[in-house]
Formats: sequence, structure tokens, C-alpha cells
Amino acid sequence: MEPLDILQKYIDAVEHKDIDALMELYDEDARQFDTWDQWEFDKTQLRKSFEGWFEWMGEDYNHPVFTDVRMLQEEKLAVLNGYTIFTRMNPRGVPIESIKNRFTFVLIHEKDVWKIWHEHYSIPVEMENLKGIFAEE
Repeated sequence: MEPLDILQKYIDAVEHKDIDALMELYDEDARQFDTWDQWEFDKTQLRKSFEGWFEWMGEDYNHPVFTDVRMLQEEKLAVLNGYTIFTRMNPRGVPIESIKNRFTFVLIHEKDVWKIWHEHYSIPVEMENLKGIFAEE
């Protein structure tokens, strides 16, 4: 598996709400900085957050798309960054709503497997009113 392969595995796991496949992508010492609710999550908290997300979706599912991905890779370390568009789809595959985030994944390579060691999502904030910018203007 190459570092960029983790993006497709992430997409597949999220679309199928496969919590075990999703968590398999994360290192035991993973740390996530997300846009929502909490400053950071460890792997245990991250699993609970993903479970809550999947439950909240009900019969709908999320289709993530990674764009403008850039990568820096060394032997045991890779950094990916770009944009993720999460589109909520109904069971028939019709888009309901979407949100665009900036993302960074720091991957480590151990035992012939790339794992997410650090994940960071963010959106820009307007200086004038301190409100999040949810889509490019």
C-alpha cells in the first residue's frame, strides 16, 4: 500500500459506515484535531465520534472526495494535505448537502503498513465576525 491509497480506503470505509475498516487506518497513538466540538481526539474518542457521526446519518451516507492533494513522502513518514468535500447522500445516492474542509494527514509506516498518526481538519474563519467559512466564495 502506498500513502495515497489510504485516501481511497478512508472513502470506502466512510461510505459504507464500516467503523472497523475506518479505525484500522489509524495508528494506536493517533491524534485528531477536528473542526467540530472538541480540541482533539485520541483513537478511542475518535471511534466514538465516528460512531456518533454514522448513527446521526441514519439511512443517509457520506461521500468524501479529496481534492488538490499534495504529498511529501520519506521512508517512514508521509504528509498529505488538500481539501475534502463531504457530501451527505440519501439512500438513492442523491446529494443532500455538503461541506468543504481543509485536511492534513500525517502517516507513519510501520510493519509494512501506512497508518494515520495525525489528522487535522479545519475551515477558515472570517476576521470581521469570527464565523466559519464553509465554502469558497
